[in-house]
Amino acid sequence: MKHYINAFVNYANFSGRATISQYWTFYLLSVLFGTLSWFIPPIAIVYILFQIIPSTSILVRRLHDTGHSGAYIFIGVIPIIGWIWLLILLLKEGDVGENNYGMPSSSSNSNTNTKHEEEFGSNYKSKTYTNTNNVGLIDDHVSSNDISQLSPIEKIERQYEKGIFTEKEKEDLISNVLNEKQNEEIEKIKENYNNVLDTYRDVFLEMYTVECIEIEDLYKQEIIDEKTFKSKLNLLKTNIAKRIQKEIKFKTIKGFEIFIGLEVKNENLHGVIVEIINSKKVCVQLNFDQKFSKPWSIDHITPNGKVKTDVGDWELDENNFLLQSDFDYYGLVNLKLGDSYKEGVVFFVSKEEVKTYRNSFIKSDFKTLKTKEDNIWKIPDVESVKKCVKHLNNQGEFVPKIPEYIWTSEKLDSSSTKCVQVAYNDNHTPPTTIIVSDNRHQYGILVQTIKI
Repeated sequence: MKHYINAFVNYANFSGRATISQYWTFYLLSVLFGTLSWFIPPIAIVYILFQIIPSTSILVRRLHDTGHSGAYIFIGVIPIIGWIWLLILLLKEGDVGENNYGMPSSSSNSNTNTKHEEEFGSNYKSKTYTNTNNVGLIDDHVSSNDISQLSPIEKIERQYEKGIFTEKEKEDLISNVLNEKQNEEIEKIKENYNNVLDTYRDVFLEMYTVECIEIEDLYKQEIIDEKTFKSKLNLLKTNIAKRIQKEIKFKTIKGFEIFIGLEVKNENLHGVIVEIINSKKVCVQLNFDQKFSKPWSIDHITPNGKVKTDVGDWELDENNFLLQSDFDYYGLVNLKLGDSYKEGVVFFVSKEEVKTYRNSFIKSDFKTLKTKEDNIWKIPDVESVKKCVKHLNNQGEFVPKIPEYIWTSEKLDSSSTKCVQVAYNDNHTPPTTIIVSDNRHQYGILVQTIKI
């Protein structure tokens, strides 16, 4: 009866584990009470509805006890084979010790304790506790399911309260857990640290591409001269960069977050961050004279826990990562054929430009392929397609061959486009250019061109 009541105590608890005896006691009593309730139909209906959730939750916990996901209940929809399979799982002994779903439920603990006594002898129960004031008060109203959800630090604290750990042991263990967590977090940060600012740079480039159109139109219409055009573009870049700067927030390798307005110290100097130059350096406005510092290394600063919200205007460092060219920011001078660059792969490098392709070929009509373009990725011209084909052939990658065509961006009129055709199994015959109707389904590829 205890197991039957416990199932209703854990009415909608789908985590943790349930032993064979817990599940089958509940199941058999449910069948018995359900059968008796049929003598009074209204009660039977209410009883059946009331049983649905606890029956499902204890079934899921029983599957957890055998190391299986609760999703295995759905094998019951398979006639005969599914029923037999599910029955076998429900009759299977639970995993000994902790599994992916927690520790064994409390009913199996007595068996575990007996095994420990047999293994370690009677001294297993005779350990001397150093802190016994709260023994007997710790586990009131706490189930095994609750315990399995506790963090390592909470478990250490509980065992200290029971007298299992001394105070020094507790502090040392908690310190080890915290250090391990911090080291894990730092390793995760290190993995992607080189690209930590890429997202902000992408947003900056997208905003600039859109907002510079009006200034370019004024220049093309000869309303402003070339000198004014260039100076206004630089001013636009700076204004957008300052807006983006206020949104930047990222974790350093030391584990704390960097953002505009954070108050930091560097040895005896204190100030507030007003500019994030890159992932390694920041500019700080000093507290004692309100002047701007030379760039401070992020490795040498420590936050003091304060944040200033009213950061004033400032001049961006000329080396700010948002204002750098792609050549400098991404170190394009070191790129070579086949290197991964952002979301693409390099297939052409010269002193003037770098070209990359993204993913593989797409088969569609020209209009559909055109919709896949954005501010960065474009349908390439004829020469770029030929260069990409040459690289892919050399790498043994897939290239559409005769009778297939490859779209280019060069249109002759509103309904036809130049396409490239590649000779089958012949890397030495240059690809040819052919005119094709836009409505035909051919292969296309998207390319990014970075001017150096």
